[in-house]
Order: sequence, then structure tokens, then C-alpha cells
Amino acid sequence: ALRAMSIGMALRPRAATAAPLLARMRQPLLVLWGSHDRLVPVSISHQLSAHKPDLELQLLPQLGHMRLSDIDDLAVERLIAAKIAAGIAPATIQSIKNCLSTLYTAAKSWRLHSGQNPTAGVKVRKRAVREKRLLTLADFALIRSMLRDREQFLLDVLYGTGLRISEALGLKYGDIDLERGTLTVRRRWYRGDLTEATKTAASARRVVLPDVLIAAFRRRYTDVDRFCFEGDEGLPPDDRDLLRHEIRPLLKKLKIWQEGTGFHAFRRANITHRQTLGGATALEAMRAAGHTRVDMTLAYTLTDPEREREQVNRLFAPLHL
Repeated sequence: ALRAMSIGMALRPRAATAAPLLARMRQPLLVLWGSHDRLVPVSISHQLSAHKPDLELQLLPQLGHMRLSDIDDLAVERLIAAKIAAGIAPATIQSIKNCLSTLYTAAKSWRLHSGQNPTAGVKVRKRAVREKRLLTLADFALIRSMLRDREQFLLDVLYGTGLRISEALGLKYGDIDLERGTLTVRRRWYRGDLTEATKTAASARRVVLPDVLIAAFRRRYTDVDRFCFEGDEGLPPDDRDLLRHEIRPLLKKLKIWQEGTGFHAFRRANITHRQTLGGATALEAMRAAGHTRVDMTLAYTLTDPEREREQVNRLFAPLHL
């Protein structure tokens, strides 16, 4: 195959070579090149700019030019080790491995590869589970008091309903039923992308609103097609920008932040306080949160250190020690 490709390239007319083709091109061009390409050396990529000065070249680290049959489990292990050394998150490394595995699965189904999937026996080390902190009512009151109106209302909705941040940002005023005092989760706005579907079937749900949120939505209520939380051009903001520029700096200033703290902290607080303060059963909390299993809801339920201390102290109270 390599010999046939070489002969074909040698016999092609000059007008079909890179130099004249690039010179005639008027559109912007982005070239991605594997930095470990052994078949077509990366040094050749730098010659392209001479024929098209506005060409943008990006070298992709750890990528080369290999046949599927040349990649074995050791090559995959080396790739993962390089990503770990570069400080890439385990979830991202797992996604890379999954993409590579999918590539081999497709190649096998298309009869382009007859060997084994080299990713099959490779394990990605998971990051240690971080201890999660339960936001207290005092924490929440302090945080919201120092935010602007939009961000304050957003946290009120997250804490008061237990919605995921993507579900809250996807809310439109038409989803709010002021007469019944409920909202309906129908869509998600996830990192700048609108999805007219929920995360799971159970996530499409009706949530009862506390009186304070009914009053807040009533004051703000406008066109049914408008998003409740608008950013630029009438669209919701990106949750990453809100976290990076608004929430995280404030949590650090208040010494409430710890590694991994994000909008899910308010969802966990709702699920926990709904049971410990509101008296909800685990099943009721599961349905309100849009979970499919009770054990997932229990995983979101955090212990309150002060409440736990009260419980153990009651064990000795009858003894009058």
C-alpha cells in the first residue's frame, strides 16, 4: 500500500501538488499535525507556510502516524502515562482511552482491523474522592448576601429546588406555573449548548417551589419564551464563567471554598436539608432531585457535623454522666 501511494504521488501532475494548491486557496486553513509523526516528519509541516503565509499550524502532542496494527497495549499505557505526567484529569484521560477504544471497535466492524483492541486491558487510575463539605444555612445566607441580583437569584433557585446548574440555566418563564407554585424541567443549557432534553428520563420532572421563590419568579415574570437567567444576546451565561469569575472567588474570600467546590454544592445542600430539615423521605428527595435510584440520592446526602454531635450526645443524656 505504501509503495502504491508513493508511485501515485510521484506520477501526479504538478498542479495537484501542495505548493500550487495552497497558493490558490483563499479560505483560512488550519493544519493539525501529530508531533510524533514518523511517516510524514513534522519538519515538513513548517514548509507549508511558505506557500500560504496565513496558514495556522497546530502541533498535537503525543500523536503520530501509526497503523492500527502497530498500536499495542504498551503504546496505550505510554500514552496514558504521558497524559498523567502532563497533569491531565483522570476523567479526560478516560475519555481519550474511550475514543481510542471506539475507533478500534468501528475498525473491526468495518473489517479494517482483525487484531485485539489494545485498550481492553488498560486501566486508568481514578482520582481520589474528595471529601465534600455540606453548606450550612449560615454559609448560604452569607454567600447570597454578597452576590449581584442575577447570581443571587440563581443560587436561590439551586438551593431551593435542587436543580442541576444546567437545568436551572435552561429554565424559561414558560416553565414556571405561578398558580400551582411549580416549575417543570424540560431542557438543559450546558456550557453554552442548549439541549431540548433532560439528562435522564427521571430528570424531566415537576418541582414544587417554596413560597419565597414563587414570589421571586412573580416579580421577574416576563415573556414565556425568555430564559430566566440571561447573559449576552438573551441567552444564558456559561456556568464555567459564572463559577470562575463570580462564585469561586467569593467562596475563597469567605474561606468556604475547597478543591472541587462548584454549583453541585448547592444541589447537595438541598438534597440533604430537604431530608434533615424538611423531613422528606429518601424516596421524596430522590424524585425531587430527578435521580433514578435511591442510592444515588443517599450518596448526595451529606452529614452535618453539628447534627451528628447532637445525636451521639443524646446517647449518654439518659445516663446523666
